Amino acid sequence: MQESKKMRFAVKVAYVGFNYNGYQRQKHTQNTIESKIIDALKRSNYISSLPESKLQAASRTDKGVSAIGQVIAFSTDKSKIYLGKINHYLPSDIRAWAYTAVGNDFNPRKQAYLKHYVYILHNEEINDFQRIKEIADILKGE
Repeated sequence: MQESKKMRFAVKVAYVGFNYNGYQRQKHTQNTIESKIIDALKRSNYISSLPESKLQAASRTDKGVSAIGQVIAFSTDKSKIYLGKINHYLPSDIRAWAYTAVGNDFNPRKQAYLKHYVYILHNEEINDFQRIKEIADILKGE
């Protein structure tokens, strides 16, 4: 029996992270963005096992952090994917919104051209402008 050829896809994912314990899987909880994505990929029959899928992400986000352009990549024996099928199994605050086929060696973390972060503070958190400026200086970088 001939083994089917694997395809690799990069998928852009957006999520509101307020209700999750961060992006990355954790031993003590299934309440992570990555756990929800893995479940949706399995339930939509795009992956059967995690090691075989070679699932990777461009970044990890902390508890409560949201993203609009997180890039994940996974390998599958399917030649095409349908975002609606994946989204059907995702919670409404996590959405896959774009994809492309990529080379089998594509790694979204290592091959990202740019990562852009925006930090937003709620009005009630802004009561000491000098302290906010000090914190902002710490976050400067490229």
